[in-house]
Formats: sequence, C-alpha cells, structure tokens
Amino acid sequence: MSNKRQRGTPTVRVRGLSDLIHLVPSMLGFHPEESLVVVCLDEGRVAVTARADLARLTCADDIDDCFGALWDRYPSCACVVIAFSTDAEAAWSVVEDFIGELPADVWVDAAHVDGHAWFDAPFGVAHRYDPPSSAVAAEAAYWGVNVLPDRGSLAATLQPVISRPEMDQALARVIAIEPTTTVASALDVLASLSASPRPPSAHEASMLAVAAFSPAFADVVVGDIEHRTAGGVRALWTDVVRRVPPFAGGMAAVFVGMAAWVSGDGALVNVCLERAVDSAGGNQWFRFLEIAARVALPPSQWGEVRTELVRGRAA
Repeated sequence: MSNKRQRGTPTVRVRGLSDLIHLVPSMLGFHPEESLVVVCLDEGRVAVTARADLARLTCADDIDDCFGALWDRYPSCACVVIAFSTDAEAAWSVVEDFIGELPADVWVDAAHVDGHAWFDAPFGVAHRYDPPSSAVAAEAAYWGVNVLPDRGSLAATLQPVISRPEMDQALARVIAIEPTTTVASALDVLASLSASPRPPSAHEASMLAVAAFSPAFADVVVGDIEHRTAGGVRALWTDVVRRVPPFAGGMAAVFVGMAAWVSGDGALVNVCLERAVDSAGGNQWFRFLEIAARVALPPSQWGEVRTELVRGRAA
C-alpha cells in the first residue's frame, strides 16, 4: 500500500478516470501486471493506493484479507478499483467480487486495463492506455517519480552488488569482533556515512548489518527516520542490504522498508518485508512495519507513533 505524500511534496492533478489510471504506475513505482489496484480518494486526494496479485484473490475472504483494512482506516473515502490483466473475463470477475465486499455506502468506480487499452465496463469502449505518453505521468516524472517495468524490477533494487565470497569474508571478520565493540564502531560508521554519503565498504556494510540486530542500535536508526531524512536512510541501508548475505541483511531491509513507508512507497515496503521475514520477522520494527502496511497506517502519524514506541522500549 502506498500512502499519500507528505505535506510540501509537489501534487500531480488528475482530471478524470483516464488520468488516474495512467498515474497508477507512478503511484506504485512499477507497471502492475495481473493485479488488482485500489485507489482510495479522500476529499479529492489520493489517501492510499493498494495492490494485490489477481491470482491471490480467489474468494471473498482473500479480498477482505488484502483490502478490508482500507475501510476501517478510511471509512469515508471513495474508491476506484482497477484490474490490470490480459484476461478481461477474469479481471471483471474479481472487480465484481471486490465491489460486492465493499460497505454499502462507499462510492466506487471501476476499470479494466489490458496493457494497451482501458475499459470502464465489460465489453465497453476501448480507451488508449499509454502511461509513458500521458501528461500526468510526465508531470510525476518531472518531480522525480521513477517507474520500473514490473514488481520484479523493484525487488531487484535489493540484489547483491558484490560477490558472495566477498560478503561472507567481510561478515566473518565482523562476527569475530566482540558485539559491544561492533555496535560502537557501527555507530561511528553510521554517523560518518550519514554526514558524507557514499557506498559502504563490504566490511562497513557487514558491521552495520550485524549491529542492526541490536535493539538499541535499531532504535537509533529508526528514531532518526522522518520525511526529511527518509531518502538518505533508504539509500544508505539499501547499500548495506546489497553488500551482505540475505540472512545477515534482515534488519537492514527493515530499515529500508521503514524509510520507504515514511516516504509513502508502499510497494517497496512489501518487498522489504518479504526480504526480512526469515531473519528479522520477530523484531519489533518488522512487526510494526507489517502492521502499518496491513492497516494502511498513514506516514503522517509516524512522529507520534515513533515517540511512543521508542519510549516504550526505554521503559
């Protein structure tokens, strides 16, 4: 789920259903395929954008699991539901099932996109679908919104950039160090890289990744995440994730996900949760991020929530 951007971020104006459909890839960060996308509108603004694989939505319970929290979080919102699929019959079937699960008082509009055209009704008139040439997508790109070809390309942004033997050797050297020394050194590395951004060395990345499993260290990293700093945090910890073995980078991926959530990038949040679940699934910040994604918690509430969570850990 991708929440609306924070105050002060440039706004892209849409002038109808066609504009909104063409803006969906920009809101998700990638071009959806075989997906159901739900856009909730609050007083004319996008409150949240959610996506699920069509194959996952086989019954009413599946739809409720994926999208039910939206109506609890945004009970007064209008809704636009868009099925992206080459199979029109299957697309409209899921759309109809989705609409059947909506509260009775929710205003809804629906569409199907087959990759080349979009339709506002089964067997309706075909309207051209071409996001790269649309004015709204061009405006979003002007403001720095990048769109990847598919969700796999988004996951690929966390793939390794150094060899596995190099990762393993660096990690072994760090694991041999006394843990309190590692955390202290990692705090110094973190301060240095935050002040003067650059890709960390394999040794620095391993040190940061190992220290990230320390609750006190994690609280420092998460406590520094806000809308102003989220981009830098995301970049730094993405570099860390890409320089350590997957099992060692679980908490680093959580930090990437936290920064992505604060920035409103829900698609990357889900990629990070999938990456971190095996090694960091029991961590408090992983659980928080998972809940925030599931219930569509808006990043605007992060300041208050962060204070309470950090205070609770210190008690």
